[in-house]
Amino acid sequence: MQKNKPVRLQKAIADLGVCSRRRAEILIQEGKVRVNGKVITQMGVKVDPRSDEIQVVGKAYGAQKQEKVYYLFYKPKNTVSTLSDPEGRPCLTDHVKYLKTRVYPIGRLDFESEGLMILTNDGALTQKITHPSSGIHKTYDVTVDQAVTQEKLQCLKEGAVVEGKKVVPVSCEWSALRYPEGRRPEGSRFLKFVLQDGRKREIRVICENNGFKVTRLVRVAIGKIELRNLRSGELKQVDSQTILPLF
Repeated sequence: MQKNKPVRLQKAIADLGVCSRRRAEILIQEGKVRVNGKVITQMGVKVDPRSDEIQVVGKAYGAQKQEKVYYLFYKPKNTVSTLSDPEGRPCLTDHVKYLKTRVYPIGRLDFESEGLMILTNDGALTQKITHPSSGIHKTYDVTVDQAVTQEKLQCLKEGAVVEGKKVVPVSCEWSALRYPEGRRPEGSRFLKFVLQDGRKREIRVICENNGFKVTRLVRVAIGKIELRNLRSGELKQVDSQTILPLF
């Protein structure tokens, strides 16, 4: 009988659906992970997920590797895109607490923003989508408080400094979905942004720097995965054959 092959601790934690591999590495460095009762702080430790007991922040997780699950979620406006919030605001747990399998979000959306998120216990997919080298684009429908002229649209395309780094959107155009075919949306308040890295509040900062206030921001796509007909607060489970080939 073939023995189980040991894997790196951070991968085992991600496979168990605790958090992403990157987050697991941080928790290990902070001394918040134990294997068979022993605190592990070094990278490179290998474990057998089927036999070793793994504790993360004091909570024990089953040794058996969980089946991977995938959900598309429409995050409502004024909801924190994490599983808990120290301020007691609405968060993702309010929508996933009834699920049998623990899931976590891939990436985040601002509190005021809404739209598509992917929830999963697949650490490998999380790593793939969030890694800077992935090149996966995220698409947003954005409404601002006043008309955007051609001149101002060009300014938006030039980006802004966000968190000390100059960022430029992949594209920024008037939203064609808001207008009949053939009509040029000169001066539209409705925009379509496409981002790659997506730094914190990037779109809002770009708009504010050019004199616009964002009144609504909806993420409508992550790569080839689209929001489509999901309603605010709705969860939709998809199988691995549907989602994995798209990344």
